[in-house]
Amino acid sequence: MATIRKRGKTCYVDYYEDGGKRVVKAVSKDKSAAEVVRKEIEIRKHLGEIPKPKANILIRNAAAKYYEAMGGVRRPKTIHSSKGRL
Repeated sequence: MATIRKRGKTCYVDYYEDGGKRVVKAVSKDKSAAEVVRKEIEIRKHLGEIPKPKANILIRNAAAKYYEAMGGVRRPKTIHSSKGRL
């Protein structure tokens, strides 16, 4: 469920994605325009059009991908010492 908040003269639409990430969007100074945006977000959320957050990646998997990508750019000695530090 999305909420409309007003801070100062600006209206914000505040909602949570499926993964629990909070999203706050500044909409306009007019509360009726913020209400339209809130309803659009709720419809998109109901239809599943709002993308789900990316899955958490383990550090060992991220490190392996990083070293794979850096293989053609860095010297082997640099990669070896970097692996030792990790």
